[in-house]
Amino acid sequence: MTKELTSENFNEVVLNAKTPVLVDFYSKDGCGWCEIISPVIAQISDDFVNKVIVAKIDANKFMDKAIEFGIRSVPTLLFFMDGKVVFTKKGFNDNSKREIKIILDKLLAESMNPVL
Repeated sequence: MTKELTSENFNEVVLNAKTPVLVDFYSKDGCGWCEIISPVIAQISDDFVNKVIVAKIDANKFMDKAIEFGIRSVPTLLFFMDGKVVFTKKGFNDNSKREIKIILDKLLAESMNPVL
């Protein structure tokens, strides 16, 4: 299940997470690409349940977080590990679901086998 983020719970859910986190910065207001990627994000959440935190935050409503992370367009996906952004994916294309899964699989592998 995709978590809804706010300015108040962002740090707790994302930055303090013990697992990789995917955050979808989106807009509820007139963003066609955001509507198209939404079911893909929901499917990713189902595919990675109990492995990865998948969350969404409305970039217009919580502009402080959008500014903090340099979000200039939506949808933008940020991938976090250990409280840091490790990858950014902007926009949506026909390969997005596959690309997201590859990135998350890589992050999961790295989190299970950290470099010493």
